[in-house]
Amino acid sequence: MKPCKKNLSIVLAALLALGAGPSITGSPLFRVSRISVEGLRLLETEEIMALSGIAPGANLYEVDLKDAAARIEAHPIVRGARIVRTPPDGVLIAVVERTPLALINLETLCGIDEEGVLIPFHPTFVDLPVITGVTLKVYTLGRPVSEEGLSRCLALLKDARRFAPDLWNQTSEVRPGPDRLILNLVGDGLEVWMKAEDVPAQAEKLRALEAAAKWPTLPSYVDLRFSGQVVVGPPKPRPEDEKAKENLKKKKPLMSEQ
Repeated sequence: MKPCKKNLSIVLAALLALGAGPSITGSPLFRVSRISVEGLRLLETEEIMALSGIAPGANLYEVDLKDAAARIEAHPIVRGARIVRTPPDGVLIAVVERTPLALINLETLCGIDEEGVLIPFHPTFVDLPVITGVTLKVYTLGRPVSEEGLSRCLALLKDARRFAPDLWNQTSEVRPGPDRLILNLVGDGLEVWMKAEDVPAQAEKLRALEAAAKWPTLPSYVDLRFSGQVVVGPPKPRPEDEKAKENLKKKKPLMSEQ
């Protein structure tokens, strides 16, 4: 805060303490004419202003800042909000938005953050990994959800974003299995089996494998779960081979000569 505004705040506080409240709250000098909002990436300034309920022309010292912040925090994308007066006529709203970690396909596509809180879809989420294979019977946007397979997916993606961002950026899909988490990578669609723990070490093994491997046919999977080793599955069937098999099945057997 600038010195002049800081000094003004001190003077106003002193006046209120001395019993000058009625004259201040009734003064036209302290009518809200400036509402500033900071911290937005997904939401619009106008939307936050409307949620706050702070109307231009309201007396600066009659605005209930706690109630206004609570109304803003009710939005599912908002993690927290803080509002301060900037005398003589201003209000500053500082918003902390939730950061999505992945997408999850429920009845509609939603974002989900590290804490398992569901977030309404936003066009900027399109490049996020998608969590599949999870069913939630009850959920509410803006509230955390809990499911064992989902929790394991979130734990892996959280550590990947923090300690192995290249793996997080490569992941197009992750789904839980009984004893593994199955990732599909962008590009060649390589299927990778991982566990939710020791993500940085598993990511390092994948980097080393991708740098060294020159397989003519993509393996059906790569298993990184075991310490000190990588298990590479058999070659993935090629589309043309699968098509040839289907054609053979369709052919009728030749009639034996009588």
